[in-house]
Amino acid sequence: SSQRDLANKVLSIDCQQLNNEINQEEITFIFSIGRCGSTLLSKVLGTLGMLEVSECDVFSLTRNQLLINSTISIFQNYSYNCNGNISFKFRSHVGANVKFYIEKFPNSKFIFLYREKSAWAKSCSSKFNHNVDVLKRNYNIGYDCLFKLIESDVNLTIVSYENLINDYSIFSKSDTDLEKIKKVMSQ
Repeated sequence: SSQRDLANKVLSIDCQQLNNEINQEEITFIFSIGRCGSTLLSKVLGTLGMLEVSECDVFSLTRNQLLINSTISIFQNYSYNCNGNISFKFRSHVGANVKFYIEKFPNSKFIFLYREKSAWAKSCSSKFNHNVDVLKRNYNIGYDCLFKLIESDVNLTIVSYENLINDYSIFSKSDTDLEKIKKVMSQ
């Protein structure tokens, strides 16, 4: 099958040779405080032609430059229908490592999503049954991530959950794109 052929091709790649094959300008990293629409944003970007990679474990488990570069390069250079444009949506706790991504990928795009504090806390509490201490820790990790992004010189877009679900034009002005986005938002 074609999937098996692709898997065999990927397994035969020499990771040492992938470092220089990354086009940072075509990469978008999505950070968030969690429970604020990052999965939805990832799907929207997918409808606009970007390959969406959501919560890939390699980004949660390591800061090994070679492994991360190899993973990005494989997605960017060996994926179907990607044209090199790719978004990586992280789990919220990866925000604790944002400085690594700022330093190693300064020419990439960064998006940070947040949500009104009480609505965010209610959503986290109901979904994960988090207690107050866990909520405080997660909130602080998220906003520490945001402040590091703001202080850096990266290409940063900050999006609130409330704007994400109410104003589709923040993604595109094209009528065709807006129709695609509306379809994703209605699912």
